[in-house]
Amino acid sequence: MKKLLMKYKVNMLFVVILSLAAGMAGSYFLNNRWLGLIIALPLCALYIYQVYQVQADYREQHARKKHTNKYR
Repeated sequence: MKKLLMKYKVNMLFVVILSLAAGMAGSYFLNNRWLGLIIALPLCALYIYQVYQVQADYREQHARKKHTNKYR
């Protein structure tokens, strides 16, 4: 599941532009002003998950090591 969610990187600028475009198109063509929000929420959740996962992976790789020299 992690590979699937991390496959396509989501940029926050892309999320904002897509949600604005979907909101304007939905309001104008479909008379639905909630379409932008409906599209933006899953993309924002995916963006937040990806940022968290990158930070967690970095933290796991760069874990502090304990000192082995007791006189240090």
